Amino acid sequence: MKKVILAIFIGILTFMGAKQVFAEELETADKWHIYTNEKTLHIDLNNQPDPYDLRRAIGALYDQDKLNTIEKVKLQGSFSRDNENETTVGVFYRLLWSDTLEEVAFTNSNFVPSRFFAEAKNLQKYSDDGSVTDFHIRSFQQAPLQSIDSRNLKRMAVGAINNVQIAHLKLESLEEFYNSGDLSFAGNTAIQSIDFPALKTGARLIDKVPNLEAVNLPKLENVGTFMGGDEYKIKRVTLPAIKNIGTLGSTSMYSAKLMVEIPHDATIDYTSSNKIAFSKTQKTHYKYKAGEFIKITAFDQALFGRFYNGYPDTGEDRRFRVQWKKDGEWISPEGNQIFQYTRGKASDSGTYQAFITQFDEVVSEFEAPIIQLDVEEEPQGNSPFQT
Repeated sequence: MKKVILAIFIGILTFMGAKQVFAEELETADKWHIYTNEKTLHIDLNNQPDPYDLRRAIGALYDQDKLNTIEKVKLQGSFSRDNENETTVGVFYRLLWSDTLEEVAFTNSNFVPSRFFAEAKNLQKYSDDGSVTDFHIRSFQQAPLQSIDSRNLKRMAVGAINNVQIAHLKLESLEEFYNSGDLSFAGNTAIQSIDFPALKTGARLIDKVPNLEAVNLPKLENVGTFMGGDEYKIKRVTLPAIKNIGTLGSTSMYSAKLMVEIPHDATIDYTSSNKIAFSKTQKTHYKYKAGEFIKITAFDQALFGRFYNGYPDTGEDRRFRVQWKKDGEWISPEGNQIFQYTRGKASDSGTYQAFITQFDEVVSEFEAPIIQLDVEEEPQGNSPFQT
């Protein structure tokens, strides 16, 4: 009997001392239900609310000090049209978050609205259930995200995740970077590689990422501005599927030796570009007869940028050149195309290889194709060029 009484007594004490967790109702409206459970903020949406209205409602709760200890946001439901995802010009409502917020999770939703977590300055983790397909303008602008789990993310505004702290940034399903008026990852020192295997188009892509060492964009076809600025560790980018580039690089002069390899039929706006772009020649074997001109081409396209051809105010020659070796030895003709005479001798045949140089030093990060030249030797005494 004593044991039974003791057990009951211990049970009562345990119940009285147990930590009890209750949900705190914050706001219930026609289109949302907002409440907290411990340190998690729950936002349940109904009837697709306007993202702007929801931001104002959450902002009011923040102003009332009701979100000071929130560590995680769980949002469920989808939004109506996000009218603020059209421009960065104007005055917009600034939604603040406590520095305690570290994690966000979306379920059964459609997009992350404009500026929704732009001020979440300690937000480290984002995830969704595959329902989210778009990150809108400045949605995570200042958030130092260390993890992004969004398997069906198809579209993203330029600048939406500019402060991401992921060394090897890979977004498997992303197909489009659309215009927002912002720069793309400008000044981000955490990113070392960018891997967007599905990306097809971008209004602006990659600006001044000083520690960038690798870029993988195998399906990129169209880009407005690519690789703006000169602050990169990477020296070569290959765009195997590119069709159109609006501006390659920016207006800085001479300092970057970044080369972009493109297909032979790609188009670039030469008047507004300053990086080196090239496409390797498709013709690597020439046959000529004695007495003919030889025209050998290094690159089907060669762009050296509007600022790479000339002299700065100091008078120092910083031009980039295409120089050639024949059978491993430098020869005097230079340029993307060179002309040689054939004299009908066996010595006219050989291998040619082009190199991009500056200050007479090779600066290329690629192996130029070796071009084989075969000249039909004239019988002795018959060549008009014989010496």
